[in-house]
Amino acid sequence: MGAKLNLRKNLLVDTMFLLNSIVSTLPLTIVIFFLLDTSLTEENISFLFSLKFWGVSIFSFLFIPLSKKISIKNIIILSALIKLIAYFYFFFEQTFYGAITLVALSSLSASLFTTASKIYIQTTSENISLSLSRRFTLNNIGVSITPILLMIADDANTMIFIALILNLLLFLLTLMLEGISAIKSEDLSVNDHEVNLDNGLLLFIFISCLLFSIFYLTYEKNIPISLERKDDKAFYATLVAINTIMIIFLQIKTFSLMTELIGVYNAVFLSYTICSIAYFLFFVFNDSYLFMILFVIGITYLEMFFSTGVDSIIIEKGKRLSKYYFIAFNVFIAISITLSSYFLTLEKYILPIIIMLLIILKWIMNRIKQVEDKS
Repeated sequence: MGAKLNLRKNLLVDTMFLLNSIVSTLPLTIVIFFLLDTSLTEENISFLFSLKFWGVSIFSFLFIPLSKKISIKNIIILSALIKLIAYFYFFFEQTFYGAITLVALSSLSASLFTTASKIYIQTTSENISLSLSRRFTLNNIGVSITPILLMIADDANTMIFIALILNLLLFLLTLMLEGISAIKSEDLSVNDHEVNLDNGLLLFIFISCLLFSIFYLTYEKNIPISLERKDDKAFYATLVAINTIMIIFLQIKTFSLMTELIGVYNAVFLSYTICSIAYFLFFVFNDSYLFMILFVIGITYLEMFFSTGVDSIIIEKGKRLSKYYFIAFNVFIAISITLSSYFLTLEKYILPIIIMLLIILKWIMNRIKQVEDKS
């Protein structure tokens, strides 16, 4: 009986992560493939990308006071409700200002869901790295469904309606969650005067985010816009399929194997190195679909280690301060996306910038490991 209840609980939580991934991916996908050059310009898209990540970072600060008032379950329910309202409004207001509202509310929802779900994993999982890898795999399965929806939907209205249905299912699912209503963020809290964050860990998180953002923007923004200009949505679906298939079948085993062989820090750095090499080749041969695929393989390998690896390090080193590091992570992502948008305009300097960041990242990792060895 207990095994069946546990299986039901895991299925509900897994489905929740999957649906949340789909509806979180759709806002910018909708505006790029259905509203670009009609209601929105490329400059509008760039603004919305910045708004998405800055919104998540700014709204993240709401989590601390909110978590002192309500449970983790209610925070997750609230995040689903906010996103449902956002899509409902955008259905009737498909303009630039409607897109701003959609992205802003989606960012608020994401900031609440992300931190709440990580705390849930931290407090309930017996194997944190495995749980993070599993949720990350589900997240990418959700992302892979996006291009399928693109092929089903003929226009923006159809796409938004599908998003509304999925959001409604997500909201209803959060109401059915059991076993997490008693979990509160305050269970991991400390007094304000006890908050003493590790500067080395903070710097590691920031440089990791900055380097990842350069590759992420190239994959998530520059490549889709380039393919849209070429009227080649089908190839975008191919790239996303490659990304997702690799993660579904390789992420958990690859992360587990590499971290056991060389440790989390070295595995994370190796993933950055591999992605950098793939990026260099794509940068030189940017008109080649072959090297575009190679770059997608490279960033997919990096994705396997970036989120899961950094989160694992935060939970392991941060302990009861983990929620503060998670909030710092969201802030650093926003800063990194903004800086990366600028760096990518400096075509002559982007490769030296990447090399410099790799060197700094390796230096920071060595310093952290030296401190750990001494202690």
